Amino acid sequence: MKKMPKKTVAKNAFKGLSKKTKITAPKAKVKTYKKLFRKRGLSGKVKVTK
Repeated sequence: MKKMPKKTVAKNAFKGLSKKTKITAPKAKVKTYKKLFRKRGLSGKVKVTK
């Protein structure tokens, strides 16, 4: 699986999501995606799971 480049996630891409939102990521990439998404505006209340 290729790494998701930072350029593919726009700044504020996650603005306005409710805290009930769940994002599913590949098991091996959950930590990486969570960090990237938080930098791009994902609320700390939204869950990123495998």
